[in-house]
Amino acid sequence: QSQPAGSPRPSLTRQPSAITEAAVDGSKPRDYLILAILSCFCPLWPINIVALTFSVMSRNSLQQGNVDGARRLGRNAMVLSVVSILGGIAIITAWSLTISPFTCSCCKCPHCCCLEVTLII
Repeated sequence: QSQPAGSPRPSLTRQPSAITEAAVDGSKPRDYLILAILSCFCPLWPINIVALTFSVMSRNSLQQGNVDGARRLGRNAMVLSVVSILGGIAIITAWSLTISPFTCSCCKCPHCCCLEVTLII
């Protein structure tokens, strides 16, 4: 397989592979689009946007016949989506642990509606 002269990395070319793993096992690579969309609801926004982009690029690569590129991009989308979801859970947990022990001194509600806040013991 010949590479274009201007391509510094052969993995970035958009040429379909002659023999692929998909041809051996008969399955097409997954793009993890639903997982990437679900990760967009997590507060780790730069990572989940990149995961969604990789997922769409994986789908486009598969449509163009580049099975290896689709598999690689799909795997990247899955990893970034999982990192985004786990990071989002960690951020939400840390935020709720720092906010929830505090309550307003005037009405004892769990919100910060007063300037005076006391710690629940």
